[in-house]
Amino acid sequence: MKRIIYVFALLVFVTFSSQLFAQVDIKPSSNDFPALLFAQNKISLSPECKRLLTDIATKLRNNPEWSAKVIGYGDDSKIRQQISWDRVNAVINYLIEKEGISGNRLIFVYGEHGPSGTVDVQITNEEGPHDVPAPHPNLRKTNH
Repeated sequence: MKRIIYVFALLVFVTFSSQLFAQVDIKPSSNDFPALLFAQNKISLSPECKRLLTDIATKLRNNPEWSAKVIGYGDDSKIRQQISWDRVNAVINYLIEKEGISGNRLIFVYGEHGPSGTVDVQITNEEGPHDVPAPHPNLRKTNH
């Protein structure tokens, strides 16, 4: 009798769980997008960065409810903070200008402690600014 109840419960679970899980809004984890790598003290997007950004833009276009947090890393020095800002700015501008992603879906985050030379893109349901003033405009890098 216990086996019959177990099999029946399992059958009910399998039948209804697919409907239950189909309604859950699952967002990818931050690990779904590889880090964008930059050469030391450079802010220009490499061909590999552009390819990754095209993939990210495709996922964003296919999921209009998603927003993306663009995170640049740097230490406490003014120049590293500015380079972090310049890199995030380059990524956001590329997504807006080349890929057609609306700026209001992109969140600008720079100067975080983490791996210098990288920018991460994470899917989020947070809100935040997509345009942030440069912290040290006199130290801005041009596309090198």
